[in-house]
Amino acid sequence: MPRQGEDFHKLVAHLERAFAGQSDVSIEAPGYLLDKVTKRLREHDIVLTYRHPHKEVVVAIECRDRSRKVGEPEVEAFHTKCEITGVHKGIIVSSKGFSQDARSLATFKNIDCFTLEQIEQLEWVRPSFFTRIEWHFMGAHVVVHIQDVIPLPMHLYHRLESGDIEEINVDDPSDFAYQVFQQTPRESLVDDQGVIHIELTNPNDFYLTDKNGEIHELSGLSVDIEYKIVIAVEPFTFYVFRDADGSQLYEAAAVKVDGLGHLSGRIMVTKDEKQGTRLHYMRDVPHSTG
Repeated sequence: MPRQGEDFHKLVAHLERAFAGQSDVSIEAPGYLLDKVTKRLREHDIVLTYRHPHKEVVVAIECRDRSRKVGEPEVEAFHTKCEITGVHKGIIVSSKGFSQDARSLATFKNIDCFTLEQIEQLEWVRPSFFTRIEWHFMGAHVVVHIQDVIPLPMHLYHRLESGDIEEINVDDPSDFAYQVFQQTPRESLVDDQGVIHIELTNPNDFYLTDKNGEIHELSGLSVDIEYKIVIAVEPFTFYVFRDADGSQLYEAAAVKVDGLGHLSGRIMVTKDEKQGTRLHYMRDVPHSTG
């Protein structure tokens, strides 16, 4: 049976307000997901389903409307439940907070811990957490197709549009394969992890040389790329900035984001009466070691 405490109803109401009018998000309270082990439906307090263009993300939320802090056993049990029901991200919301050990375990298990006050604190931030999908390149190998049998060792080269010639390391083609991966449409990566086979349409831009330095044109070139999709859901941290006499200047909500290419920093949403709501990106500045 779903928990029907006051905090549970507040949380559901907040989520319904936050996602009102967004056709790409659905809310089920309670929600039911298939258990991979028993093949039966398992109940979660709340299930949010984000239908992104390249990936459907399932977030499960457990609301602990109880008289004590959430401890390690509850975090461990919820994490196991999320794993066997195919949840990408688990979130626990507790009216009484969390023990330090529970928070440490939750961090290790990639479970987010919120109080209801954190979720509800700023109604103008919708939603109260930031969802990021990362496509991780794990490795690759290249397959060349040629008409001739050539004496080894061989070397693979790429004729660039600039007119330059670039050698591709056939023993470790990661740099070249990563460039191919970056140009791969993300909708073709449908599984959480796997290998995608890519046939290059421009084999004439590549050639081989044998141990004698003779050139051999390719009839085909393909790349098998191993990838993994990681779902990251980050909580907003809320701030209120005041002047010297205590008057409120503006509100802000910030979230730490990594993995934006080579960038690392924070996305901040600010709101004040004069300029309204604004979005900012603040890049982290590396610490000087000199």
